[in-house]
Amino acid sequence: MSNVIRLLIVAMDEDAMAEYARLVRSLGADCFVAHAQADILSVLRGAPIQGVVLDLPSVVRIKGADKQRVFELLGIYPIIRMRYSRKDGAVLVPGPEPDPAAALRAFLNGPCRSFTPRPIRRMERIALNYNVILTSNQAPQGERAVLANYTPYGCFVVTATALAPGARVSVIFPDACGCGSHLRVAARVVHHIPWGHGRTLPGVGLAFEAEEDDVRDILQQLCRA
Repeated sequence: MSNVIRLLIVAMDEDAMAEYARLVRSLGADCFVAHAQADILSVLRGAPIQGVVLDLPSVVRIKGADKQRVFELLGIYPIIRMRYSRKDGAVLVPGPEPDPAAALRAFLNGPCRSFTPRPIRRMERIALNYNVILTSNQAPQGERAVLANYTPYGCFVVTATALAPGARVSVIFPDACGCGSHLRVAARVVHHIPWGHGRTLPGVGLAFEAEEDDVRDILQQLCRA
């Protein structure tokens, strides 16, 4: 099996796309590219990737329901956001590490390398409001939250708590097993939308870590309920 990390680059601008791809390949990784939502669908359905390079100006240009759809498609993958300065011919990365090569190297060796490569989720997310309890290092006793959509493999939980990609959490489904018993599912944060981010619901996209068939069966029953 190849150890080469493969990313998806999402950018509408050709120059930005070329510069991101050059930077990715200079660090020994490989990449697929997508200019529009249809391209994203095409790549993710056929290519197991381990992370996404997201061009910030392209995000601004995606409007309305399409924007939400793009984030739902990308939500299970680690994401690094970048911006290309045409004036300087330089790549800029928001965050504490201003050097784009160093930031991308940390992204590749951290979240991406620990993420199992996979194509687009095997099931479409189902919209279903479900009250859950979310536990994390920030809220070890658990906080009340709302699950907005999910599959047996991942979900989006509405919460104002800031949780960084890669953080481990647990999602507790009260009385999911009947007779007052709760279902606890371990998960990893793969995407975070902060509170106050436009009209988008704040929260975290999670990838479930449970592999047990009985857990998946219960989650499938919740999807169908």
